[in-house]
Amino acid sequence: MTISGLEGQKGILRVLIYLLNVKEANRQRITDELTNDARITNASIRKLEELHLIEKSIKEAGRAGQQLVKVFSLTDKGKKVAKNLKEIEEILGGE
Repeated sequence: MTISGLEGQKGILRVLIYLLNVKEANRQRITDELTNDARITNASIRKLEELHLIEKSIKEAGRAGQQLVKVFSLTDKGKKVAKNLKEIEEILGGE
């Protein structure tokens, strides 16, 4: 993988940093808190899975009426990339 694997997909870098901060999230939470666009979220998740930067697992949901939910979290490689991205963001003065 090269850096070009992360280029061109809107929202992909924000998803990495977000998952670093929250540890895991389902697709709807990522959409609600980050992109506000399911298409952007889906494309970002698909690309990050292809790059082996995130992984999907099935967890029991905390809400009544919903028993299982898919959640996404960073792989070890994804954590390394996200930590470096967060450091770059801090250098640039982002939050």
